[in-house]
Amino acid sequence: MTYLQQEIRIASREKLLLTTYDILIGCCRKGIAAIEAQDPEEANRSLQTAQRALRELRFSLRQPPGEEATDPFVEKLGALYDYLYLELVSANLHKDATRVETVLGMLEDLNGAWARAIQTLKEEGALLSEEEKSKLNQAPELVGGGLNLSC
Repeated sequence: MTYLQQEIRIASREKLLLTTYDILIGCCRKGIAAIEAQDPEEANRSLQTAQRALRELRFSLRQPPGEEATDPFVEKLGALYDYLYLELVSANLHKDATRVETVLGMLEDLNGAWARAIQTLKEEGALLSEEEKSKLNQAPELVGGGLNLSC
């Protein structure tokens, strides 16, 4: 297991969320640069990685089996992720840097909002430390579909 794989395996859910956003934002930036440089292969590669990262975020919102009601916030965030995904698919198909820039702006706003929310929860003591989590659950649950981190 590589260092990065080990880091991801033991990372908190909050850290994984912010890391996924960082990957997504980085891939969008690379996609824009590749479109502007008229490199369709690199644009495709970068934007497909961004699309996979968005699917990973969407997948992370799933309800546990047996839970009936879905939180309205989760539903709306899922719809937003679906919209952003479709925008990236269309941008990739048409090599439209403007569309990717629009998505990128929204992702940067979301990333900033999540980072502030996580920091606030930490300051209020609402998040468990890694040591506290390990005491509660010796084997960390692996969630998601296994995102390839290269873009």
